Amino acid sequence: MSEKMERFRRLERLLGPARPEPSSDTPRHVRGLPQGEWLDEGVFLVEKRFPLSQRHGADLLEDILGAGEILQEWGATENPVFLDLETTGLAGGTGTYAFLVGAGRVIDDSFVVRQIFLSTPEAESYWLDHLFQWTGPATGFVTYNGKRFDLPILQSRSILNRRTPPAADEGHLDLLHLSRSMWKGRLPDCRLATIEAGVLGVKRDHTDVPGWLVPQYYADFLRTGDAGPLSGVFVHNMTDILSLASLEARVAALLRGNTAKAEDLLRAGDLWASRGQLHRAERLWHLAGGISSKNATQACLRLAFAAKRHRRWEQAAVFFERSLEDRSSRITALVELAKIFEHRFRLHEQALEYAEKALESHRELRPYVEARNWSDKRIELLHRIARLRKKVPPASSEGPNTGNASNEKADKVL
Repeated sequence: MSEKMERFRRLERLLGPARPEPSSDTPRHVRGLPQGEWLDEGVFLVEKRFPLSQRHGADLLEDILGAGEILQEWGATENPVFLDLETTGLAGGTGTYAFLVGAGRVIDDSFVVRQIFLSTPEAESYWLDHLFQWTGPATGFVTYNGKRFDLPILQSRSILNRRTPPAADEGHLDLLHLSRSMWKGRLPDCRLATIEAGVLGVKRDHTDVPGWLVPQYYADFLRTGDAGPLSGVFVHNMTDILSLASLEARVAALLRGNTAKAEDLLRAGDLWASRGQLHRAERLWHLAGGISSKNATQACLRLAFAAKRHRRWEQAAVFFERSLEDRSSRITALVELAKIFEHRFRLHEQALEYAEKALESHRELRPYVEARNWSDKRIELLHRIARLRKKVPPASSEGPNTGNASNEKADKVL
Protein backbone atom coordinates (compact mmCIF):
# COMPACT_ATOMS: atom_id res chain seq x y z
CA MET A 1 0.00 0.00 0.00
CA SER A 2 2.86 2.43 0.84
CA GLU A 3 4.39 1.79 -2.59
CA LYS A 4 1.12 2.78 -4.30
CA MET A 5 0.83 5.89 -2.18
CA GLU A 6 4.37 6.89 -3.15
CA ARG A 7 3.48 6.43 -6.81
CA PHE A 8 0.45 8.61 -6.22
CA ARG A 9 2.59 11.38 -4.71
CA ARG A 10 5.12 11.21 -7.55
CA LEU A 11 2.31 11.53 -10.10
CA GLU A 12 0.87 14.46 -8.20
CA ARG A 13 4.21 16.27 -8.32
CA LEU A 14 4.74 15.52 -12.02
CA LEU A 15 1.23 16.29 -13.27
CA GLY A 16 0.37 19.22 -11.06
CA PRO A 17 -3.07 20.11 -9.70
CA ALA A 18 -6.20 18.53 -11.08
CA ARG A 19 -8.34 20.41 -13.58
CA PRO A 20 -11.09 22.75 -12.32
CA GLU A 21 -14.46 21.36 -11.31
CA PRO A 22 -16.81 21.00 -14.29
CA SER A 23 -20.23 22.53 -14.55
CA SER A 24 -23.15 20.38 -13.44
CA ASP A 25 -25.22 20.97 -16.60
CA THR A 26 -26.99 17.83 -17.74
CA PRO A 27 -25.29 16.42 -20.87
CA ARG A 28 -27.78 16.72 -23.69
CA HIS A 29 -26.39 13.86 -25.75
CA VAL A 30 -27.21 11.14 -23.17
CA ARG A 31 -30.68 9.62 -23.25
CA GLY A 32 -32.48 6.61 -21.77
CA LEU A 33 -30.96 6.60 -18.27
CA PRO A 34 -33.08 5.35 -15.36
CA GLN A 35 -34.59 7.84 -12.93
CA GLY A 36 -31.86 9.69 -11.08
CA GLU A 37 -29.84 12.89 -11.07
CA TRP A 38 -26.62 14.33 -12.50
CA LEU A 39 -23.97 14.94 -9.86
CA ASP A 40 -21.39 16.38 -12.23
CA GLU A 41 -20.78 16.54 -15.92
CA GLY A 42 -20.52 12.89 -16.90
CA VAL A 43 -21.51 11.52 -13.45
CA PHE A 44 -25.06 10.26 -12.92
CA LEU A 45 -26.61 8.91 -9.70
CA VAL A 46 -29.37 6.36 -9.12
CA GLU A 47 -30.27 5.87 -5.46
CA LYS A 48 -32.69 3.37 -3.94
CA ARG A 49 -33.65 2.69 -0.34
CA PHE A 50 -34.76 -0.71 0.93
CA PRO A 51 -36.25 -1.13 4.42
CA LEU A 52 -34.25 -3.59 6.49
CA SER A 53 -37.46 -5.52 7.04
CA GLN A 54 -37.52 -6.37 3.31
CA ARG A 55 -36.45 -9.77 2.03
CA HIS A 56 -33.99 -10.45 -0.75
CA GLY A 57 -34.51 -14.06 -1.64
CA ALA A 58 -35.05 -16.06 1.54
CA ASP A 59 -33.18 -13.67 3.85
CA LEU A 60 -34.10 -10.43 5.57
CA LEU A 61 -31.82 -7.49 4.92
CA GLU A 62 -31.77 -6.77 8.65
CA ASP A 63 -29.91 -10.04 9.16
CA ILE A 64 -26.71 -8.28 8.08
CA LEU A 65 -26.79 -6.42 11.40
CA GLY A 66 -24.27 -8.18 13.63
CA ALA A 67 -22.89 -10.31 10.79
CA GLY A 68 -19.65 -8.35 10.81
CA GLU A 69 -18.87 -9.44 14.36
CA ILE A 70 -19.17 -13.10 13.42
CA LEU A 71 -17.13 -12.68 10.23
CA GLN A 72 -14.39 -10.40 11.54
CA GLU A 73 -11.91 -13.29 11.34
CA TRP A 74 -12.29 -13.02 7.56
CA GLY A 75 -11.99 -9.23 7.35
CA ALA A 76 -15.56 -8.12 8.02
CA THR A 77 -16.49 -4.93 9.84
CA GLU A 78 -19.72 -3.69 11.40
CA ASN A 79 -20.19 -0.76 9.01
CA PRO A 80 -19.09 -1.87 5.54
CA VAL A 81 -19.88 -0.79 2.01
CA PHE A 82 -21.20 -3.60 -0.20
CA LEU A 83 -19.36 -2.91 -3.44
CA ASP A 84 -19.66 -4.17 -7.01
CA LEU A 85 -18.20 -2.73 -10.22
CA GLU A 86 -19.34 -3.00 -13.82
CA THR A 87 -16.30 -2.55 -16.05
CA THR A 88 -15.19 -2.22 -19.65
CA GLY A 89 -13.53 -5.64 -19.48
CA LEU A 90 -13.47 -8.76 -17.35
CA ALA A 91 -9.73 -9.41 -17.40
CA GLY A 92 -8.63 -6.34 -15.44
CA GLY A 93 -5.40 -4.52 -16.25
CA THR A 94 -4.63 -0.84 -16.69
CA GLY A 95 -6.79 -0.60 -19.81
CA THR A 96 -9.90 -1.66 -17.90
CA TYR A 97 -11.94 0.92 -16.03
CA ALA A 98 -15.26 0.89 -14.19
CA PHE A 99 -18.24 2.79 -15.57
CA LEU A 100 -20.84 1.83 -12.95
CA VAL A 101 -20.38 1.18 -9.27
CA GLY A 102 -23.00 -0.11 -6.90
CA ALA A 103 -22.32 0.75 -3.26
CA GLY A 104 -24.75 -0.23 -0.50
CA ARG A 105 -24.70 0.85 3.15
CA VAL A 106 -26.96 0.54 6.15
CA ILE A 107 -28.24 3.98 7.15
CA ASP A 108 -30.69 4.08 10.07
CA ASP A 109 -33.39 1.50 9.28
CA SER A 110 -32.69 1.25 5.55
CA PHE A 111 -30.24 -0.40 3.20
CA VAL A 112 -29.30 2.39 0.79
CA VAL A 113 -27.76 1.57 -2.58
CA ARG A 114 -26.10 4.24 -4.72
CA GLN A 115 -25.30 3.45 -8.32
CA ILE A 116 -22.86 5.99 -9.74
CA PHE A 117 -22.65 5.94 -13.53
CA LEU A 118 -19.81 7.28 -15.68
CA SER A 119 -21.24 8.57 -18.96
CA THR A 120 -17.87 9.58 -20.41
CA PRO A 121 -14.34 8.41 -19.57
CA GLU A 122 -13.17 12.04 -19.31
CA ALA A 123 -15.16 12.44 -16.08
CA GLU A 124 -13.56 9.49 -14.28
CA SER A 125 -11.80 11.61 -11.63
CA TYR A 126 -15.10 13.20 -10.59
CA TRP A 127 -16.78 9.81 -10.64
CA LEU A 128 -14.14 8.59 -8.17
CA ASP A 129 -14.65 11.67 -5.99
CA HIS A 130 -18.37 10.98 -5.62
CA LEU A 131 -17.75 7.29 -4.95
CA PHE A 132 -15.21 7.96 -2.19
CA GLN A 133 -17.41 10.63 -0.66
CA TRP A 134 -20.15 8.01 -0.32
CA THR A 135 -17.92 5.21 0.93
CA GLY A 136 -15.84 7.42 3.25
CA PRO A 137 -17.99 7.00 6.41
CA ALA A 138 -17.79 3.20 6.12
CA THR A 139 -15.14 1.05 7.80
CA GLY A 140 -14.54 -1.57 5.11
CA PHE A 141 -15.80 -3.35 2.02
CA VAL A 142 -17.80 -6.47 1.25
CA THR A 143 -17.24 -7.81 -2.28
CA TYR A 144 -17.38 -10.96 -4.37
CA ASN A 145 -13.91 -11.60 -5.81
CA GLY A 146 -13.15 -7.97 -4.96
CA LYS A 147 -9.65 -8.71 -3.68
CA ARG A 148 -8.57 -9.80 -7.14
CA PHE A 149 -10.80 -7.62 -9.29
CA ASP A 150 -12.83 -4.69 -7.88
CA LEU A 151 -10.36 -3.18 -5.41
CA PRO A 152 -7.29 -3.47 -7.69
CA ILE A 153 -9.22 -1.65 -10.43
CA LEU A 154 -10.25 1.14 -8.08
CA GLN A 155 -6.68 1.44 -6.81
CA SER A 156 -5.12 1.65 -10.27
CA ARG A 157 -7.74 4.11 -11.56
CA SER A 158 -7.31 6.25 -8.44
CA ILE A 159 -3.57 6.49 -8.95
CA LEU A 160 -3.99 7.33 -12.64
CA ASN A 161 -6.46 10.09 -11.68
CA ARG A 162 -4.31 11.43 -8.81
CA ARG A 163 -6.75 10.35 -6.16
CA THR A 164 -5.94 8.57 -2.92
CA PRO A 165 -6.68 4.87 -3.54
CA PRO A 166 -8.81 2.86 -1.11
CA ALA A 167 -6.97 0.65 1.35
CA ALA A 168 -6.68 -2.92 0.16
CA ASP A 169 -5.91 -4.86 3.31
CA GLU A 170 -8.02 -3.29 6.04
CA GLY A 171 -11.64 -4.26 6.56
CA HIS A 172 -12.29 -6.23 3.37
CA LEU A 173 -14.55 -9.27 3.38
CA ASP A 174 -14.38 -11.16 0.08
CA LEU A 175 -17.33 -13.54 0.08
CA LEU A 176 -16.05 -15.60 -2.86
CA HIS A 177 -13.54 -17.42 -0.64
CA LEU A 178 -16.12 -18.20 2.04
CA SER A 179 -18.58 -19.36 -0.60
CA ARG A 180 -16.05 -21.76 -2.05
CA SER A 181 -15.39 -23.19 1.40
CA MET A 182 -19.11 -23.69 2.02
CA TRP A 183 -20.44 -24.83 -1.38
CA LYS A 184 -17.62 -25.98 -3.65
CA GLY A 185 -18.53 -29.45 -4.93
CA ARG A 186 -22.14 -29.03 -3.80
CA LEU A 187 -23.10 -26.61 -6.58
CA PRO A 188 -22.09 -26.61 -10.28
CA ASP A 189 -19.78 -23.63 -9.61
CA CYS A 190 -19.38 -20.76 -7.18
CA ARG A 191 -20.42 -17.84 -9.36
CA LEU A 192 -22.61 -15.36 -7.48
CA ALA A 193 -25.59 -16.14 -9.73
CA THR A 194 -25.23 -19.85 -8.92
CA ILE A 195 -25.07 -19.12 -5.17
CA GLU A 196 -28.15 -16.94 -5.53
CA ALA A 197 -30.18 -19.68 -7.20
CA GLY A 198 -28.89 -22.62 -5.18
CA VAL A 199 -28.56 -21.09 -1.72
CA LEU A 200 -30.18 -17.68 -1.33
CA GLY A 201 -33.40 -18.32 -3.25
CA VAL A 202 -32.88 -15.23 -5.43
CA LYS A 203 -34.48 -15.13 -8.86
CA ARG A 204 -32.93 -12.69 -11.30
CA ASP A 205 -35.20 -10.16 -12.99
CA HIS A 206 -35.95 -10.97 -16.65
CA THR A 207 -34.41 -7.62 -17.63
CA ASP A 208 -31.07 -8.59 -16.05
CA VAL A 209 -28.03 -8.67 -18.35
CA PRO A 210 -25.45 -11.50 -18.13
CA GLY A 211 -22.12 -10.21 -16.83
CA TRP A 212 -20.17 -11.15 -19.96
CA LEU A 213 -22.38 -8.86 -22.08
CA VAL A 214 -21.94 -5.78 -19.89
CA PRO A 215 -18.74 -4.41 -21.57
CA GLN A 216 -20.35 -4.61 -25.00
CA TYR A 217 -23.47 -2.76 -23.83
CA TYR A 218 -21.35 0.09 -22.48
CA ALA A 219 -19.28 0.25 -25.67
CA ASP A 220 -22.53 0.58 -27.64
CA PHE A 221 -23.66 3.37 -25.30
CA LEU A 222 -20.43 5.35 -25.82
CA ARG A 223 -20.97 5.12 -29.58
CA THR A 224 -24.68 5.98 -29.65
CA GLY A 225 -25.40 7.91 -26.42
CA ASP A 226 -28.48 5.72 -25.89
CA ALA A 227 -28.48 4.35 -22.33
CA GLY A 228 -31.76 2.49 -22.76
CA PRO A 229 -30.11 -0.92 -23.33
CA LEU A 230 -28.07 -0.33 -20.15
CA SER A 231 -31.19 -0.57 -17.98
CA GLY A 232 -30.53 -4.28 -17.55
CA VAL A 233 -26.99 -3.53 -16.41
CA PHE A 234 -28.34 -1.27 -13.65
CA VAL A 235 -30.70 -4.10 -12.61
CA HIS A 236 -27.82 -6.60 -12.69
CA ASN A 237 -25.64 -4.38 -10.52
CA MET A 238 -28.42 -3.63 -8.02
CA THR A 239 -29.17 -7.35 -7.64
CA ASP A 240 -25.48 -8.04 -7.02
CA ILE A 241 -25.38 -5.54 -4.17
CA LEU A 242 -28.50 -6.91 -2.50
CA SER A 243 -27.20 -10.46 -2.93
CA LEU A 244 -23.91 -9.52 -1.26
CA ALA A 245 -25.89 -8.34 1.77
CA SER A 246 -27.98 -11.52 1.85
CA LEU A 247 -24.95 -13.73 1.37
CA GLU A 248 -23.04 -12.11 4.22
CA ALA A 249 -26.07 -12.62 6.47
CA ARG A 250 -26.42 -16.26 5.37
CA VAL A 251 -22.76 -17.15 5.91
CA ALA A 252 -22.81 -15.52 9.35
CA ALA A 253 -25.92 -17.55 10.24
CA LEU A 254 -24.21 -20.78 9.18
CA LEU A 255 -21.14 -19.95 11.24
CA ARG A 256 -23.46 -19.47 14.22
CA GLY A 257 -24.87 -22.95 13.57
CA ASN A 258 -28.30 -21.75 12.41
CA THR A 259 -28.99 -24.53 9.93
CA ALA A 260 -30.50 -27.99 9.88
CA LYS A 261 -28.14 -29.29 7.17
CA ALA A 262 -25.31 -31.43 8.45
CA GLU A 263 -23.01 -30.58 5.53
CA ASP A 264 -23.41 -26.87 6.29
CA LEU A 265 -22.46 -27.50 9.92
CA LEU A 266 -19.45 -29.61 8.95
CA ARG A 267 -18.09 -26.98 6.58
CA ALA A 268 -18.86 -24.10 8.93
CA GLY A 269 -16.90 -25.98 11.57
CA ASP A 270 -14.03 -26.39 9.10
CA LEU A 271 -14.01 -22.62 8.56
CA TRP A 272 -13.72 -21.98 12.30
CA ALA A 273 -11.00 -24.60 12.57
CA SER A 274 -9.05 -22.87 9.77
CA ARG A 275 -8.95 -19.79 12.01
CA GLY A 276 -7.86 -21.73 15.08
CA GLN A 277 -11.30 -21.45 16.72
CA LEU A 278 -11.51 -25.13 17.62
CA HIS A 279 -14.06 -24.70 20.42
CA ARG A 280 -16.50 -23.21 17.89
CA ALA A 281 -15.62 -25.82 15.29
CA GLU A 282 -16.20 -28.70 17.69
CA ARG A 283 -19.62 -27.36 18.68
CA LEU A 284 -20.76 -27.34 15.03
CA TRP A 285 -19.27 -30.76 14.33
CA HIS A 286 -21.11 -32.17 17.34
CA LEU A 287 -24.35 -30.70 15.98
CA ALA A 288 -23.68 -32.23 12.56
CA GLY A 289 -23.02 -35.61 14.11
CA GLY A 290 -26.45 -35.65 15.68
CA ILE A 291 -28.30 -35.27 12.38
CA SER A 292 -27.52 -38.55 10.57
CA SER A 293 -25.22 -41.55 10.87
CA LYS A 294 -23.44 -40.68 7.60
CA ASN A 295 -22.59 -37.20 8.79
CA ALA A 296 -21.80 -38.50 12.27
CA THR A 297 -18.77 -40.42 10.99
CA GLN A 298 -17.44 -37.34 9.15
CA ALA A 299 -18.01 -35.23 12.24
CA CYS A 300 -16.24 -37.80 14.40
CA LEU A 301 -13.18 -37.72 12.17
CA ARG A 302 -12.97 -33.94 12.48
CA LEU A 303 -13.48 -34.14 16.23
CA ALA A 304 -10.80 -36.81 16.45
CA PHE A 305 -8.19 -34.62 14.78
CA ALA A 306 -9.24 -31.68 16.94
CA ALA A 307 -8.76 -33.80 20.07
CA LYS A 308 -5.39 -34.94 18.72
CA ARG A 309 -4.26 -31.33 18.27
CA HIS A 310 -5.16 -30.71 21.91
CA ARG A 311 -3.30 -33.90 22.95
CA ARG A 312 -6.50 -35.41 24.33
CA TRP A 313 -5.48 -38.91 23.31
CA GLU A 314 -8.28 -40.95 24.90
CA GLN A 315 -10.91 -38.72 23.35
CA ALA A 316 -9.16 -38.80 19.98
CA ALA A 317 -9.08 -42.61 20.03
CA VAL A 318 -12.81 -42.78 20.78
CA PHE A 319 -13.68 -40.46 17.91
CA PHE A 320 -11.34 -42.23 15.44
CA GLU A 321 -13.06 -45.52 16.36
CA ARG A 322 -16.48 -43.97 15.71
CA SER A 323 -15.37 -42.70 12.31
CA LEU A 324 -14.38 -46.14 10.99
CA GLU A 325 -17.76 -46.66 9.34
CA ASP A 326 -16.89 -44.05 6.72
CA ARG A 327 -15.08 -46.03 4.00
CA SER A 328 -13.53 -42.91 2.48
CA SER A 329 -11.59 -42.16 5.66
CA ARG A 330 -11.29 -45.63 7.19
CA ILE A 331 -7.59 -46.09 6.41
CA THR A 332 -6.73 -42.66 7.77
CA ALA A 333 -8.58 -43.39 11.01
CA LEU A 334 -6.95 -46.83 11.40
CA VAL A 335 -3.46 -45.40 10.89
CA GLU A 336 -4.15 -42.66 13.44
CA LEU A 337 -5.36 -45.27 15.93
CA ALA A 338 -2.19 -47.29 15.32
CA LYS A 339 -0.10 -44.18 16.05
CA ILE A 340 -1.96 -43.36 19.25
CA PHE A 341 -1.83 -46.90 20.61
CA GLU A 342 1.86 -47.26 19.73
CA HIS A 343 3.26 -43.89 20.82
CA ARG A 344 0.81 -42.66 23.48
CA PHE A 345 -0.71 -45.74 25.11
CA ARG A 346 2.29 -48.06 24.50
CA LEU A 347 -0.16 -50.84 23.61
CA HIS A 348 1.75 -52.32 20.71
CA GLU A 349 -0.43 -55.36 20.13
CA GLN A 350 -3.54 -53.21 19.59
CA ALA A 351 -1.51 -50.81 17.45
CA LEU A 352 -0.45 -53.75 15.27
CA GLU A 353 -4.04 -54.86 14.93
CA TYR A 354 -5.10 -51.40 13.67
CA ALA A 355 -2.18 -51.24 11.25
CA GLU A 356 -3.02 -54.66 9.78
CA LYS A 357 -6.65 -53.63 9.35
CA ALA A 358 -5.45 -50.53 7.53
CA LEU A 359 -3.37 -52.71 5.17
CA GLU A 360 -6.35 -54.97 4.56
CA SER A 361 -8.54 -51.97 3.69
CA HIS A 362 -5.80 -50.61 1.48
CA ARG A 363 -5.67 -53.85 -0.53
CA GLU A 364 -9.36 -53.46 -1.32
CA LEU A 365 -8.63 -50.12 -2.98
CA ARG A 366 -6.13 -51.61 -5.47
CA PRO A 367 -8.45 -51.42 -8.55
CA TYR A 368 -9.47 -47.82 -7.83
CA VAL A 369 -6.19 -46.02 -7.03
CA GLU A 370 -3.36 -44.91 -9.30
CA ALA A 371 -0.63 -47.58 -9.09
CA ARG A 372 2.21 -45.42 -7.77
CA ASN A 373 0.11 -43.80 -5.05
CA TRP A 374 -1.25 -47.17 -4.00
CA SER A 375 2.24 -48.67 -3.89
CA ASP A 376 3.68 -45.79 -1.82
CA LYS A 377 0.94 -46.14 0.77
CA ARG A 378 1.40 -49.93 0.87
CA ILE A 379 5.13 -49.55 1.57
CA GLU A 380 4.36 -47.10 4.37
CA LEU A 381 1.88 -49.50 5.97
CA LEU A 382 4.21 -52.51 5.63
CA HIS A 383 7.00 -50.53 7.29
CA ARG A 384 4.71 -49.64 10.21
CA ILE A 385 3.57 -53.25 10.60
CA ALA A 386 7.14 -54.58 10.51
CA ARG A 387 8.21 -52.14 13.22
CA LEU A 388 5.24 -53.03 15.42
CA ARG A 389 5.84 -56.78 15.09
CA LYS A 390 9.29 -56.27 16.56
CA LYS A 391 7.71 -54.56 19.57
CA VAL A 392 5.09 -57.23 20.22
CA PRO A 393 6.35 -60.10 22.43
CA PRO A 394 6.37 -63.44 20.58
CA ALA A 395 3.84 -64.98 22.94
CA SER A 396 1.42 -62.10 22.28
CA SER A 397 1.94 -61.93 18.56
CA GLU A 398 1.59 -65.69 17.94
CA GLY A 399 -2.19 -65.70 18.23
CA PRO A 400 -3.33 -62.56 16.41
CA ASN A 401 -0.67 -62.89 13.72
CA THR A 402 -1.21 -66.54 12.66
CA GLY A 403 -2.49 -65.34 9.36
CA ASN A 404 0.28 -62.85 8.82
CA ALA A 405 2.44 -65.13 6.66
CA SER A 406 -0.39 -65.76 4.22
CA ASN A 407 -1.22 -62.06 4.27
CA GLU A 408 2.37 -61.17 3.38
CA LYS A 409 2.29 -63.62 0.47
CA ALA A 410 -0.96 -62.17 -0.79
CA ASP A 411 0.44 -58.69 -0.44
CA LYS A 412 3.54 -59.61 -2.47
CA VAL A 413 1.32 -60.95 -5.25
CA LEU A 414 -0.57 -57.63 -5.27
